[in-house]
Amino acid sequence: MLYVAKHGLKIRKEGRVIVVEDDKEKTPFSTKQLRQVIISGNVLVTSQALKLLGKEGVDVVFLGKSGYPYAYCAPPTGWASRIRIAQAFGFHSYLRVEVSKRVIYAKIINMERNLKRLAYARKGEIANKLLSAAEEVKKWARKVKAEENTLEAIEKIRSYEAHAAKTYFDSLSLVVPSEYGFKGERTRRPPMDRFNALLSYLYSLLLVEVFNVCLTVGLDPYLGYMHVNRPGRPAFALDVMEMFRQPFADRVAIYITSKRILDVNSDFKVLEGGATYLSANGRRKVEEVYAKRGEKRFKDGVTGKRLTRRTAILIYLRGLAKYILGEATSYHPFIGW
Repeated sequence: MLYVAKHGLKIRKEGRVIVVEDDKEKTPFSTKQLRQVIISGNVLVTSQALKLLGKEGVDVVFLGKSGYPYAYCAPPTGWASRIRIAQAFGFHSYLRVEVSKRVIYAKIINMERNLKRLAYARKGEIANKLLSAAEEVKKWARKVKAEENTLEAIEKIRSYEAHAAKTYFDSLSLVVPSEYGFKGERTRRPPMDRFNALLSYLYSLLLVEVFNVCLTVGLDPYLGYMHVNRPGRPAFALDVMEMFRQPFADRVAIYITSKRILDVNSDFKVLEGGATYLSANGRRKVEEVYAKRGEKRFKDGVTGKRLTRRTAILIYLRGLAKYILGEATSYHPFIGW
């Protein structure tokens, strides 16, 4: 994965490689080593470069200042029509509810595990509060699991998720350094403090990765089961991303804040009214950490294998595609380590 965030850079084709350059230097990249090119800021991309990347199966994603992707250039995926037809039929059946339940159950259990991990690394009152919050969050997971498979259940599931998230984020305020201005509430569009700005950007990086894997396994990233379907919104990618947020984004955010990797002044921009975003330098730092953490391996509880982030997303979305097709009788969502 290649991140290009510096203003004024140019991406062009040179033979069979892609070159990223400015007035002072140029760096070549073999398309054989790339899965995605992620661009933020004012970067020029030539049509010849886009053509080569498309031929080699490399996605190009453009991010806005908040980190949310506003444009994708992806190779054709016509081979996936069978999976997408099954996914569309599933929207009007029990399958939509079953997938939603499993994904949200995993998300809430991942919240619980995150809180427990944070508690075990601390002592005294803060540890006790985190453990208490973890037990409260787990109650909502049980409610999700107990819901019947009716289309009306989806709204209830989202309500349970919202209650769990309120407790979860309120508890995170116990461990986020005060200079990040986080009051225990998730704010977005726009983020209203530094921690929310960091989370939003990490979620955007994760969304790009999940979107790419959806295309890889043949799922339609736009046909959502839980998130509202509207033009240009990758609703299904947002749906399935829910089970990956806590292990692959929230933990990175906590790591970045605890290690003081970002300068809370120069790496953020606070606009009039309080809207807060990462600066170009802040985005670069976050991208570097996100990429490095993505290469770390962990032991997966279901497969027993040591996986990277990308491999885990691929395995669990490939399993979901088989479940939607009817080629698997059950589906185990991703629950972090």
